[in-house]
Formats: sequence, structure tokens, C-alpha cells
Amino acid sequence: MPDGFYYWLAWSLFRLMLLTLAPASIAALLNLLRRRIQSFINRLFYHKKFDADDLVSVVHDTMRPNHVSLWLRLPKDRA
Repeated sequence: MPDGFYYWLAWSLFRLMLLTLAPASIAALLNLLRRRIQSFINRLFYHKKFDADDLVSVVHDTMRPNHVSLWLRLPKDRA
């Protein structure tokens, strides 16, 4: 087979690979960018919600009791 055929075959495979991988990689990068922008906007406009979530997690982590006790009162007829 002539050398031109192998060149044509390699070039065709390269174009096929480029046409399939380029849109997928661009879509992945744009999706990453969209998530970062959305996270920034959410923090900017809904900061009270995020602050409340942070506060709840901090209080939950720091306010765990070492022990719990329960005092029960005896009924009046037994006292």
C-alpha cells in the first residue's frame, strides 16, 4: 500500500479522536466552571442560609455533653 494511505488513515483517526474528545473535555471544563460560579452566587445571595448551616454544625460539634442525667420527682403520695 502506498505511504499516502497510511498518512490519510492516521490523519482520519486523529480527526475522529479530536472530534470526539474535544467536545467532551470542553463540556467537563464548562460544567466545573458552572458549579464554581453557582456556588459563589449561592454564598453571595443566600449567605444567611449558609451561615445558619455552619452555625448548626459548629454547635453540634462543640456542644456534645460528656454525660446526661435525669432527675425524677417521686409522686406526692409516696413522698
